[in-house]
Amino acid sequence: MSWYLEYKHPEAGPQRIELVEGHSLRIGRGSDSDTRIPDTSLSRVHCELTIEDAVPTLTDLASSTGTFVAGKRIQRQKMSSGQEFQAGNSLFRLVSESQLDAPTQMPGMAAAKPDVTKLIEELEAKGAVERYPLLELVNQGGRNLVFRSQDPESGQAVAVKVLPTAAASEEDEARFLRAMKMLQAIRASSLVSLYRAGRRKNYCWVAMEWFSSGSIEDRTLSHGIAGRLDWKDAWRVAYCIAQSLEVLERHGIVHRNIRPTNILYRSAEDSWVLSDLVVAKAEDVQQNAMVTQHVYLPSKLAYTAPERLLGNESDTHSLVSDIYSLGAVLTEMLSGDPPYGHGELKDILPRLRREPQVVTAKMQLGMNELIIDLVNRMANPDPASRFSTARDLWEEVKRVGRLTGMTPA
Repeated sequence: MSWYLEYKHPEAGPQRIELVEGHSLRIGRGSDSDTRIPDTSLSRVHCELTIEDAVPTLTDLASSTGTFVAGKRIQRQKMSSGQEFQAGNSLFRLVSESQLDAPTQMPGMAAAKPDVTKLIEELEAKGAVERYPLLELVNQGGRNLVFRSQDPESGQAVAVKVLPTAAASEEDEARFLRAMKMLQAIRASSLVSLYRAGRRKNYCWVAMEWFSSGSIEDRTLSHGIAGRLDWKDAWRVAYCIAQSLEVLERHGIVHRNIRPTNILYRSAEDSWVLSDLVVAKAEDVQQNAMVTQHVYLPSKLAYTAPERLLGNESDTHSLVSDIYSLGAVLTEMLSGDPPYGHGELKDILPRLRREPQVVTAKMQLGMNELIIDLVNRMANPDPASRFSTARDLWEEVKRVGRLTGMTPA
C-alpha cells in the first residue's frame, strides 16, 4: 500500500509526495524540511509524517502555530486515508494508492437511471451470472440485487450481488476490476469474503460469502424489543466491526455505507462481519444520490455522518465518517432510533440544526455507563470529537469490554 501527501505549493502549484515506510517526511518552510513551502506561518520544520506498519502518523515538531486535524491541535496522531490536516496557513491531504485507483464517476449517470425491473427480468431469463446459477432473488433493497447461488464446483453457498449501472466505458470497467482485485487480496475474518467479480454493459456483479443467519436488521426484527437489542449485543457488534474498520484503515480504504443490513452474523464463530465493501466501492461510479457533483451518498441516510450530508467534500472519504455510521447503528440498537431518525435528505437536513438523540442510561436496565460514553462519542456530530483512527476505537472497545466483564467469544 502506497501513501501520498498532497498539497498546493504557493509557487509550484499542486504537489504530491510519496511517503516511504520507515522514513520521515518533514514538512516546513526551511531548507531542512522536505517541502520548503514559502508560508511564513509555518515553522522551519513544522511537523513530520512517518509510515509505520502501513499506518501514517503525523507528529508536530514543537511548531509555533501548531498542527491541526479536524480543527483540533495535535501532538501526535495516527492518520487515515482521505484525512486532511493544517500546518500554518497550508492545507495537506493524505491519500492512499486505493484512492488514486478508485473507480471514477461516469458522466451522465444521474440522467440515466438504470431500469432495475428490466434488469431482474434479464437476469432471471439468463438464469445465471457467469458460473453462478441464480437460485433465488432474496433482496432488492437499496441500489443492489442479491441472489442466492451456489458454486457449481465446490457446492458452496454463495451470495451474488448485482449493482445496476448505466453504460460504462472500457476505462471504467478496467478501474472497477482493478479495485475488485485489490479488495480480493484483503483476507480478514471480520470482513465478508469476496470470491469473484465482473462487469457487464449495464451492471457490476460480485460473488461473496453467503450468510444464512442474517443481519443486525434481521436480528432486531426477530429478537428486538421496541426496536432495541441488549446493550451487550451492541458491545459485541462494536468489537467485531471496529476490527473491520481497523483492517480497512491499514489498507487505506473507507467503507462509506455502514448500516444494519451490511453487518452480518457468522453463526459458526458467533461474530459479526462487515459486508458490502465491494458494493460501496462499485457505487463510486454512480451519481444517483448526490448532494453536489463531488459528494456521493448511500441510499440509506440515517447512518450517514452529518458532514457528508452537508456536502463537505473534505470529509467525504474520511474514516471518522465510518466511525459515525457505526455509532449510529449502535445508537439505534440501544435506543430504537438512529441519532437523527430516518427519512430522505429533505427530512434529515433540518434535524441537523438540533441536538441528536443520544444514548442514556434510562433506555436499558443495567446498561453500563462506559458503553453509553463509547457509543455517544462514536456518533458525535462533530468529527473532531470522535475517535480519530479505527485502531484507537478498537482499543477503547476492548478496554470497555475488560472493565465491564465482557469477552469477544
